[in-house]
Amino acid sequence: MKKEIDVWLQLGGKPTTEEVLFAKEFLNLPDSMYFLAAINGDPIGGTAIYRDRTRLAMTLVAARLQEEYRDNTPLQLFKASLPFFKTLSIRDVDVLTEDSTERSEIPFPLSTKLQSWARPALANMGFEEVAKVAEISLDDIAKTKDEHPIPADRLPNHEAARKLLWDQRKEIGLSCSPLWLALDMANARGTLQTYSDQNELCMAIGVEKLNQWNIITFFVTNPEVLATSMAVKLLLNHLSENRTTFSLVGEGQIEVVKSASKLCESILKVNELTLHRKLL
Repeated sequence: MKKEIDVWLQLGGKPTTEEVLFAKEFLNLPDSMYFLAAINGDPIGGTAIYRDRTRLAMTLVAARLQEEYRDNTPLQLFKASLPFFKTLSIRDVDVLTEDSTERSEIPFPLSTKLQSWARPALANMGFEEVAKVAEISLDDIAKTKDEHPIPADRLPNHEAARKLLWDQRKEIGLSCSPLWLALDMANARGTLQTYSDQNELCMAIGVEKLNQWNIITFFVTNPEVLATSMAVKLLLNHLSENRTTFSLVGEGQIEVVKSASKLCESILKVNELTLHRKLL
């Protein structure tokens, strides 16, 4: 399997040290799968799939294909990777795409968006566009805050974070499987942080630090116990002085991120993503 993963990683060009680490840690998750496609024994592409036990679903989280095959091969590649029929444990399949044709700066699986060349094949398979979400970068951050209105929990509360995400999924606009992968990956890597006040979970967040770049893979707040202004203050503690990227932001979270950007005097860049879903 180690050799196959190395081949899969090389499909997108020479991987960085971080990409190798993250991809192999993704494989260590119990519900992760990689697929390779080959012609005459030569690998030309591959996919990565994650089974979402929370939503009883599956998500296509990566697709790599040599450029000369992108016009006529994605359909076969995806059909070979994804289920055709509804089962007791898989009811639908989610995929995120973006307009860009360039490889993402954010290492997989901290970002799970597919490039735009995947869209025609997804449409052909019956995937529908069901929501718009975003990836938001805060660049040239002028100042950060070191405010701790609520201290982080000594031990992150994974189950409470899962419950809060489930309760708030519609309000934040992230009722999708990539969100649950982000939570599971943060928990597995020890990058999950939670904040509680009087035994009530206020906020959960996943934060990866790559050199001077912070990547917030998800965040969710409890509006019943945490005011928006306080949520912004907690977010400010996780911003890098250089650059911070929120890799998955729902419509109901955008204003909070914009408020944090304004307070830290950063340049805000929004990259719109499309959520596609196919009911089985």
